[in-house]
Amino acid sequence: MKRAILHVCHSDRVGGAAIAARRLVEAQRKLGLDAHMLVIDKRGGEGWINEAAADTKAKARAARFVAKRLLRRDNSPAAGTMRTAAVLPTGLGREIAGIAPDVVHLHWLGSEAISVRELGKLALPTVWTCHDQWAFCGTEHYAPDEGYRHGYKGRDRFDADVGAWKRKKRHWRGFAPTLACPSRWMADCAARSDIAGQWPSVVIPNTLDTSVFSPIDRDQARKSLGLPEGKLVLFGADAGDRDRRKGYDLLLDSLAKLRTRDQVALVTFGGAAKSVGEVAGLPCHALGKVSDPAMLTRLYSAADLFVVPSRADNLPNTMVEAQCCGTRSVGFDVGGLGDIVSAPHLGELVPAFDTGKLAAAIDRQLAAEPDRERIRTDALAHFGNEPVVDAFSRLYDALIAKEQGVGC
Repeated sequence: MKRAILHVCHSDRVGGAAIAARRLVEAQRKLGLDAHMLVIDKRGGEGWINEAAADTKAKARAARFVAKRLLRRDNSPAAGTMRTAAVLPTGLGREIAGIAPDVVHLHWLGSEAISVRELGKLALPTVWTCHDQWAFCGTEHYAPDEGYRHGYKGRDRFDADVGAWKRKKRHWRGFAPTLACPSRWMADCAARSDIAGQWPSVVIPNTLDTSVFSPIDRDQARKSLGLPEGKLVLFGADAGDRDRRKGYDLLLDSLAKLRTRDQVALVTFGGAAKSVGEVAGLPCHALGKVSDPAMLTRLYSAADLFVVPSRADNLPNTMVEAQCCGTRSVGFDVGGLGDIVSAPHLGELVPAFDTGKLAAAIDRQLAAEPDRERIRTDALAHFGNEPVVDAFSRLYDALIAKEQGVGC
């Protein structure tokens, strides 16, 4: 008998977490699982993606309106970053209960998709993929400090993170989802948190379609994109030129310190606009928003090196995509990046936010000849559909068996 798995996310396509969630559902369906999605913001046309009811969407919009004004007055250290208050109910919890899947698999629930109280009322076997830290923090999706570990002691009692943390503690007393952490770093953060420290957790990475993200001829890729010869350094992130967490300013500082400058150019994607110019003394080809997987594959294949200068990150899709295309990465040793760059032939990580050392790493990697086939082989072993789907299948089976009392 097939198990019915319902994946719940704010969107099916907007943002890295939504993309990762959709890719997992696609992989599960290809391998025979009865997997579907329920989202507030549906962008794709697939029949297995269910859009929340109009009333639920309207309540989510109202909740965003209220939360935006609530958080605007807050003096938390996380002010100005992405945050979710999750105060007002939207009805999404009721919709999940009405579908009654064998397992509900939660993903990114930001943008006021559901309230804390609604989550606490879920009475189904539940897996929650931690695409960020919100599941065990206050309102913040990436914590600026470790206040989440002990309830933000010493903070002003009107701090929104303190209030959100207290609401989670109150409403989640009987709520203990199994956390699926894409990186060891995320699992460690959850284990050290006061909210999720006793919840069961596993480390299972994100997956992607490795038949799409596959190396193609470098010269052919460059020609199709109108990119120059020489050494190409690639940087890409959604709103990466504006999101401080993605570290574009740190990248520019590093590039200004490069020794290797002759015939080196920067290529970027994910920014707001297309342009050709110069940054940090290097030619720069900014390609603007890029979402087409085929074009992304050409970009990764055209590059000599992918750079991830993030201040905080979990398991960035872009870094995994680059690796599947046989391209090495460099970055700071933060978050889950070490789960991707896990061996010297895959690239190099340097101490967090030392731009001089990042520049030296870029110099070294540009001078070395990559083994693209070996890089891709490692990526398939860690992030391919089969191992990831198998890991989740075994987890679902265990949760269903526990729910049914099998083996107890």
